[in-house]
Amino acid sequence: MWRFPRCFGDSLAWPFPGDDIPEENRDPVASGSSFPLPGTNRVGGRAAVVPDWVCITLQQSCCLVLSNHLPDVVHFLEWSMFGRLLRFPALLLVCGVWLGGQISPPPLQAQEPASLRPLTTGQLFDGERLLQIDIEIDEKAWNELRQQTLDFVTVFSKGPITPRYTYFPARLKVEGQDFGRVEVRKKGFLGSMDADRPSLKVKLPAEDQKLLGGLEKLTLNNNKQDRTLASQYLAYRLFAAAGLPAPRCSLALVSVNGQPLGVYTHLESVDAPFLRSAFGSNSGHLYEGVFPTDFFDDRIARFEGKQKNDEDRSDLKEVARILANPGTDYVDRLARRIDLDQFVKFWAIESLLGFWDGYANNQNNYYIYHDPRDDRFRFVPWGADMTLAPPFFPGQGGRKSVYARGQLAWQLNQDPTFRQKYHDTLLELLETVWKEEPMLAEIDRIQNLVSEHLHPAQQGNAEAVETTRQFIKARRAELLEELHNGPIHIEKQPAKPFYMREAGTAKGEFSTTWSSADQKEATPSDKVTLDLTLNGEKILFEAVTAISRPSPPNPFAPPQGPPPPQVVLRGQRGGDKMPLVLTLTIPNDQFVPGEKPRDEVTVQGMLTEGDGFGFGPGMRSFLGRMQLKTASQESGKPVTGTVQGAIYEMRGNFGG
Repeated sequence: MWRFPRCFGDSLAWPFPGDDIPEENRDPVASGSSFPLPGTNRVGGRAAVVPDWVCITLQQSCCLVLSNHLPDVVHFLEWSMFGRLLRFPALLLVCGVWLGGQISPPPLQAQEPASLRPLTTGQLFDGERLLQIDIEIDEKAWNELRQQTLDFVTVFSKGPITPRYTYFPARLKVEGQDFGRVEVRKKGFLGSMDADRPSLKVKLPAEDQKLLGGLEKLTLNNNKQDRTLASQYLAYRLFAAAGLPAPRCSLALVSVNGQPLGVYTHLESVDAPFLRSAFGSNSGHLYEGVFPTDFFDDRIARFEGKQKNDEDRSDLKEVARILANPGTDYVDRLARRIDLDQFVKFWAIESLLGFWDGYANNQNNYYIYHDPRDDRFRFVPWGADMTLAPPFFPGQGGRKSVYARGQLAWQLNQDPTFRQKYHDTLLELLETVWKEEPMLAEIDRIQNLVSEHLHPAQQGNAEAVETTRQFIKARRAELLEELHNGPIHIEKQPAKPFYMREAGTAKGEFSTTWSSADQKEATPSDKVTLDLTLNGEKILFEAVTAISRPSPPNPFAPPQGPPPPQVVLRGQRGGDKMPLVLTLTIPNDQFVPGEKPRDEVTVQGMLTEGDGFGFGPGMRSFLGRMQLKTASQESGKPVTGTVQGAIYEMRGNFGG
């Protein structure tokens, strides 16, 4: 890669043999005229040739040009008629100021490029202040990045989630220091996915890692599900206070292309640097468990290997075999594969935090590391943005003190010794790490820290803050009430995680009008045809109608930004008259008319019976393409188009 020196003026000069001067410019250049500079049209580049030199003048500061338009300059150097300049070892800097087309160069002065100031992890994860992170990215790439999504079919297959999101080139500034080129991608799953304020993963080049505390990546969570902006911060600190390996985190002000995105949580990535810090080595296997991922023999492929040597999975398969056929000695066999003391503490902290979306209650949001020190697995928490609040899914039997939907947690709960060990560990953690007053004080401090920096989508979080405060105040009494009679036995065994399979097809055409309300009755303009096949049977519809409206609120997270449009096709199944509803969701910036096949957009949706939420056993998901002939979000305006795709059905059990 061509390396430029730091520039302080508006001109660059290179040694240039006379025979390389373009023929048409040889005479004019002697009098000081100039000609357009190939490859730099976006930055107003001009070139003037004098004996033995080419002087390149740009209408912006060279530093800015080389920062923002490096590809143009590199293109000129490598591919223009001046390409032979690259054979010369000398690159001289001539400082000048562009004033009305005149160059007035000051005397050359040798200057060392300003060096970047290394930032320590102590500074990067300092919870007492807001870290400033600025990202610059091509606007087209940014729009593509933020609109990427994960569909139900990919997410809920029996295998790993592939493909994930795509990395795009960008530039990174941290605390005002320009660290140059990086790669950035979207991150997020279900409730945290957002097209306006996406969570981000930033991959750092090797030469910059030592300047940023040795980190390989930055993980920036948008806090869409952490409305308090404090839940993750407190949760990971409680894991660490209990002596468990846990990522560090701080709060950050994030901007993209100069646009503030509000307050993000800057979370330490669980990768090689983290493993070296937490375990002394990163040579073991590292796996991520994403909902729903657990130790079932036919679901081991769901574990996502995070390092190059993680494809074998024989270590995971051995744990699954023990849990599938426990026998009388299963605890001893598990203890040779998993640090059970560490897991019990991890499990108890999840329950203490009300971490309903973690491993023990939801088979989600965790890493496991095969530690080479003793050849055993250890758990690492992740995705703790829905903690310190009432659960979306409660524990089995409504229990608050014991989560046991995870296969490992449930199996250990069946052993009286470990049932007692869990009970004692949870009581100990209540005394040693659950400190209400300091936690409440931290929430107040964080609210004061972030209050003037919230994105409009983050405003109005007072209710969420108060909910978390009440949870912290009440948690001790809630748990003690359940625990006072001794260890709790969970009898119901976890079900295998569900998965999606293709079950049919849908194809239709619709003509309706935009409505701000969820009308269910057809209007005279509503026209729709819908051909639907499920499990080999053609479904006959009666009284089919269509409406177009804004999406209702996401039950997993509060809305951020304008809700995406929906097209809703309703009908009755012939015979039993059961209402069927196909709800299709379109990204806001793709809700535009198009007449050509390439104007089709990818749409996701749900096929439900009646008007229920539809997320659970038997859920049917739609994935396909839509072409809009007319589209408007103005009340009464026409919305017409065609749609076709596949219907997928949930098999197995949801929520244990």
